[in-house]
Amino acid sequence: IQSLSNHMNTSRSESEYLLFYKSLPLNFQLHPDWVTGFAAGESHFGVYFIDNSIGKAPTVNFEFNIVQSSYSVPLLSLILKFFKCGRFKLQRVDKNIFLDPFQPDAFKHLI
Repeated sequence: IQSLSNHMNTSRSESEYLLFYKSLPLNFQLHPDWVTGFAAGESHFGVYFIDNSIGKAPTVNFEFNIVQSSYSVPLLSLILKFFKCGRFKLQRVDKNIFLDPFQPDAFKHLI
């Protein structure tokens, strides 16, 4: 068990992550099954309503985000490339990736 624990991502240093990302070919693409599994464990999908004013229908907003450490920016960049939409947002010391709900085609990639 100790051997498995030593090889998990949480045991890797920032420099090991960067070396791995630098070793990937420039045309590297994520596999849809990998993205599905990663998103299932590391993401959040939410629907929320914003009350505009009395008597008006609320605005419906969708949010899909993945929170990772700042040294995972290369991975988050690959995920943005995969979904063909989104943006980074700095939150405390972590980087978040958000699909932009204002892009009409953003969520077709999630279905």
